Amino acid sequence: MIRPFQGYGQFLHLDRGYAFFAPDPGPSRLIQAAIVQPDGSVQEELYPDLSSQWPRLLYHRHFMLTEYLSEIYQPPGPPNEMFEIDPLEAQLWQRARGRYEYVRQSMIDHLRTVNDDKQVAIRRIEHALPTLAQFNESPLALDDPRSYNVLLDQPVVSDTIAPTGPTEVIPPPTTPGQATDAGPLSPPAATAQPQPSDPSRGLESATDSEGRP
Repeated sequence: MIRPFQGYGQFLHLDRGYAFFAPDPGPSRLIQAAIVQPDGSVQEELYPDLSSQWPRLLYHRHFMLTEYLSEIYQPPGPPNEMFEIDPLEAQLWQRARGRYEYVRQSMIDHLRTVNDDKQVAIRRIEHALPTLAQFNESPLALDDPRSYNVLLDQPVVSDTIAPTGPTEVIPPPTTPGQATDAGPLSPPAATAQPQPSDPSRGLESATDSEGRP
């Protein structure tokens, strides 16, 4: 039935492309990297970043990588009792977590390689879009600090294993290539300039078998 109108849909971009980006697109998942400089300062970089990744295809490739890392995310676990209750599900959990850690580590290794083997840590960031109701109530800019949330890497099995807390709010990462000192991870004041976020909170870095960076 839609075949006679297929050409019109493609011309107006109302086919799969429209369904993916509109009318209600979801949040974006990004990666924030903290690169420790020889003088101890921290250079923060955001992936993807349209200002430094051009042409747009290069930006899109980075975007797909950051989305993929969040898509395959599996929290730490499983709890020991799951191996007795449902060993198959426990094994699947282990495999999913192992895949996530492998991909995450490959990204860390690549960033270390292109940054002269400097210490690198990364964390996943969710950039949310306000709903229509939220925007009507209080219009927000797309880069408003309140729209950036750290996606914590923690168990979610029970409150005794990982107490549930609110997602941390961070200011937009600093301009790529700008070195900054680590500061507290807290929402910036409405009239103040955004402060650099603390790269040690919520960051995932390369560690040895004893957990040392």
